[in-house]
Amino acid sequence: MHSLSQHIVSSLRPFVCPLENCDYATTTKSLLKIHSASHSTESFHCQQKDCNYVGKSELHMKRHLLSHTPANSESKLYACSKCHFKAKTKNHLERHFRSHTGDKPYPCPYCQFRSSSLENLRKHILKTGKHPNKFMYECQLCSKMLSTVNNASKVAEIFKTNSHQAYQQHLKTHI
Repeated sequence: MHSLSQHIVSSLRPFVCPLENCDYATTTKSLLKIHSASHSTESFHCQQKDCNYVGKSELHMKRHLLSHTPANSESKLYACSKCHFKAKTKNHLERHFRSHTGDKPYPCPYCQFRSSSLENLRKHILKTGKHPNKFMYECQLCSKMLSTVNNASKVAEIFKTNSHQAYQQHLKTHI
């Protein structure tokens, strides 16, 4: 059972920080790269007049430099290739683009409902009243362990939360 739980947790977060005293793990290589910058000892100083910003990586500096660009600057926006929509972040553009493709990558774990955004799935589960006493995240590892130990699942002992961060922290308890 321990091996199974380790396998499931590692498959959820396969990219692990290589530093010995850091337990950070994530689902993508790019997020691990961003995290790695937090361990950097380098300094990147902003060259803009009257700015004292110091970042730990080129990525941090690139993000900071956007703060010096006027908010209405066209160069700062991401444009949709299908319509005139523009977004300040790539994620917002990706979410918008789903309105053109009809893609709904967020399935409800309790019914057939699918959503184009995580926020709409959250509203469906927590606010529509269709799934009373249900949560965004319910630990399947706890459920499997309880059913194996007791030959029946005890709902009261399964970890449940609406916070992704709390759920990620909980998964570490199964390692």
